[in-house]
Amino acid sequence: AFAEEDLLNCQTCLKTGGLTILAGMSGTGKSQLVQTYRKSLGLSDTHFLFLPVSPSWTEDADMIGFVDSMNGVYRSAETGFLELLLRAERAPEETFIVCLDEMNLARVEHYFSQFLSLLELDASDRQLPLYNPSLAETLSNADDYPPSVQIGDNIRFVGTVNVDDSTHPFSDKVLDRANVMTLQVQPFLDMLALPSERQSIDYTSDPIALHTFRASTETIGLSEEELRFLWALHEQLATLSPHHGIGPRVVRQIDAYLQNIPTFDTDRLPRGRALDLQIVQRVLSKVRGSDDALRPIVGRFDHGELVDSPLLDLFDRYASLSSFEASRAHVTDQARELDRHGYAF
Repeated sequence: AFAEEDLLNCQTCLKTGGLTILAGMSGTGKSQLVQTYRKSLGLSDTHFLFLPVSPSWTEDADMIGFVDSMNGVYRSAETGFLELLLRAERAPEETFIVCLDEMNLARVEHYFSQFLSLLELDASDRQLPLYNPSLAETLSNADDYPPSVQIGDNIRFVGTVNVDDSTHPFSDKVLDRANVMTLQVQPFLDMLALPSERQSIDYTSDPIALHTFRASTETIGLSEEELRFLWALHEQLATLSPHHGIGPRVVRQIDAYLQNIPTFDTDRLPRGRALDLQIVQRVLSKVRGSDDALRPIVGRFDHGELVDSPLLDLFDRYASLSSFEASRAHVTDQARELDRHGYAF
């Protein structure tokens, strides 16, 4: 069972591209959500790859492959990842999804480094180099594995993560390119409403090209008030250090998300709530540090109430845009972490 808001949020994140990271308690159905979603799009095994991440991965060759110069061949990794990328390049009108399960068991900045850089570029400029083109004449399977592969807008990357002692934290480089959404735990009484037997769902037999439903975002759709709010939030975060704040790329990503929220029923995910979710997933997810660093903007507890919080004051000033319920809860949780541990993630 999933919260309807989580389903709409996930759909909008995937539709707008980039990297979507599903977080949450173990057992909340992160991997199951991805599997169900791809079935709802009618994607077969040739269009979907469920790839468990190995803790031993240290570079992209571990998931892609490498040149075996001694034998004159390109050795594709056993993951099947490169084969999916090549299929996606040959079928740009079709959608392909890669799910990196437990993606933070290894350092994402190491094995996924090239893709993090490519996600900054326009889809037409995303060329993933496999090897130097001058080596093509020496490789017997160069026709099957060319020197580079196009990473088009028809590929969606999804990662599932757990946060425990066996995993690695995300760097700002990863968070700057990802929507990090945390699945809600549904009330256990909802389990009574579930059917006693697993029911067969009639998924579509015709694959749906998800990327063709994306609204054009060449022109900024954010209102002046929304831009003023984002700038005020940027200035507030920048007081922590020159490395904090909201970059223009993040503003574009938030704008793309808001332009692609479902329009069939605006009550299901209102624009104000969508903006609130984006502040948590795109901005506040990168705000972390020690008590001395964060306390000036997070605030402190006084008789159980969070006070002296410039961030909460900012949300109050722009209450006409959103109630910022999720953002307020996130800041409050960080204040509690500072009280308990002296550090907030």
